[in-house]
Amino acid sequence: MLAKDECDDLADLGIELSFEQADALSKAQLETLPLSMLLIASIAGISFDGEAPLRALGWFAAMLTIYFFRYRLSQTYRTLDDKAGDDARLYLKRSLVGGALSGLGFALVPPLFLDAKIDQAIPLIFILMGITSGAVVHCAAYKPLSMIINIPIVLATAIKMLGMDNTYHVMMSFDILLYLLFLWGTASRLEQAFIARVNITAKAFQLAASVKSEHAATQAAVASLYQLANYDSLTSLSNRAAFSRQLNSWLDDAAKAQTRFLLILVDIDHFKSVNDTLGHRAGDSVLAEVARRLSGAFSGTHLAARLGGDEFAVICPISSDDARGRVKATAEMLVAAVNGPFFLEERTINICISLGVAAYPEDGASTADLLANADLALYAAKRSERDSWRQVDFSLLEAAKMTRRLDNDLPIALNHGELEVWYQPQITTATGRLSGLEALIRWNHPVHGWITPPQIVAAAWRMRIPEQLTGFVLDQACQKLRDLAEAGFEKVGVAMNISPRELDQYDLPDLVRRCIATHGIDPGLLELEITEETLADSPAAIAALTVLASMGVRLAIDDFSMGYTSLAYLRTMRVNRIKIDRSFVTGFADRPDDQILVQAILGIGRSFKIDVVAEGVETAEEAILLRAFGCQVVQGFFFGHPMRDDALDRWMAENARLDSAKPRGHEASAARPALAISATF
Repeated sequence: MLAKDECDDLADLGIELSFEQADALSKAQLETLPLSMLLIASIAGISFDGEAPLRALGWFAAMLTIYFFRYRLSQTYRTLDDKAGDDARLYLKRSLVGGALSGLGFALVPPLFLDAKIDQAIPLIFILMGITSGAVVHCAAYKPLSMIINIPIVLATAIKMLGMDNTYHVMMSFDILLYLLFLWGTASRLEQAFIARVNITAKAFQLAASVKSEHAATQAAVASLYQLANYDSLTSLSNRAAFSRQLNSWLDDAAKAQTRFLLILVDIDHFKSVNDTLGHRAGDSVLAEVARRLSGAFSGTHLAARLGGDEFAVICPISSDDARGRVKATAEMLVAAVNGPFFLEERTINICISLGVAAYPEDGASTADLLANADLALYAAKRSERDSWRQVDFSLLEAAKMTRRLDNDLPIALNHGELEVWYQPQITTATGRLSGLEALIRWNHPVHGWITPPQIVAAAWRMRIPEQLTGFVLDQACQKLRDLAEAGFEKVGVAMNISPRELDQYDLPDLVRRCIATHGIDPGLLELEITEETLADSPAAIAALTVLASMGVRLAIDDFSMGYTSLAYLRTMRVNRIKIDRSFVTGFADRPDDQILVQAILGIGRSFKIDVVAEGVETAEEAILLRAFGCQVVQGFFFGHPMRDDALDRWMAENARLDSAKPRGHEASAARPALAISATF
């Protein structure tokens, strides 16, 4: 009986039992043919000496025919190139036919040739029983075949023994029948063992295949992880992590061989506008094309990597001969190779790059130094002009050192009161009287001397303390308003600049509200000057300005005409004043075009009933011309430089003695401008 569970296992493994049985059976049939022929010949030889030799010859010929049929059947099956399950099942059915013929043929031996001669009966019975045991062994894969051969032989022999009227032969017949039961049990066990062996083998192969598959999957996963860990998925260039390792390797090799190489950082100019106007898909196409052009720009050994965003890096070796010239040639070659038209979805755009170059070993002997210096050079190139390159030099390194020093020292300076607020007068042209003051931040650094306000503001943003810096200036401005009121200048206001980004970064209205409350001043005397691009930057900025205006704080647009303020903002926003940028005022007496522009701005102010301040007035001609044009307030070196509190006090006291004088002509001295300031004004 077949082992059902094991057969089910084979089916689950995708193996057809009939195929395995047919394969094993056909092989065994071909292997046992010589022995079978020998046994047939032996039976024929023993039987030939009996009473019917011709009968023995006829039987021998019949058995040869049967075994030839079985031989051809097995041989044909073995030679099939592409065996299928149907071929196996057909072979097993035909094998049963051949086995049945063989069993019937051998079953003829007892009635035809077995008689009472002991010298003939014993060899024949021995051979017949050997054939049956051999059939069980050689047909172990397929029990039905062994039994279809054995049953006729054993039954024919047992019947022949019973027919001999002898107690001995009767006992032999019963023994032979018991032998048949033994053969049946053995055949069953052998078939089950075969099925079990096939099952184990199949599972072993499946396990091996699974292990191989898992190994392949693991290898693929490792390769994929390696690719992800070392290469950029969009451009297939080395990523930042891999680039850092490779740069370290270049440094080690260059140090040992005393060779030189360039580290070049590459940045795509105006790349953000590509994403904003054409979409990120177009931006990805640009990045991939830039990567392709970078890789194709060099014919020799080099390394290109994408560090992230639109930033790339290239390492390339150079010789020591004419190093400066080779740096220039390499950078210009790279710019020329990448720059040019890009064709994106039936659209042509022009892309330019900026390069920052650092050379090993003169510009840095470590990864950190080379990257930092190349980065300095890159940003210097982007500041200077587009489509450019820059190699790091002494001036850039000194500027970087100064920037780091300012960043470190600014928080300390703020906390220790080392920063100052100076004030520059603003004069009413109609009366020549003091109209207001502009508060300007000043810092006399112990190493670098006087630091410009833009540098101070930039350092504050880098150190993330813009609110602290603005709070300091605001506090000083409010204190100055209180001092002015106590000195009798109740109508003199104070203006201060606000960085555009502050309106988005923290609650400026709340800071102003608290400072006004602390000093108890009139909010209408505090003026916040903002650059005009602030108005267009974000809704949050508009909301903050609206709150400030509702508090009574005056708002002024600084550097008017330098940006892109919509005139609609002048109508909708509660702007109190606009300031003409100094670049249009200083020296404008000799520039008719700038005079036209100034008059146009003054006309806008009159149309919207907004005061206009002209800053940058340095001569009497400029002051007289501005008053003639109708400019209400002027500010500049002609009237007074930015001053400390003590100098401002002296300036106000000195000019308070002049009563209602007007700005003088060419003979006027810039050191003593002609104006009238009354202590009761």
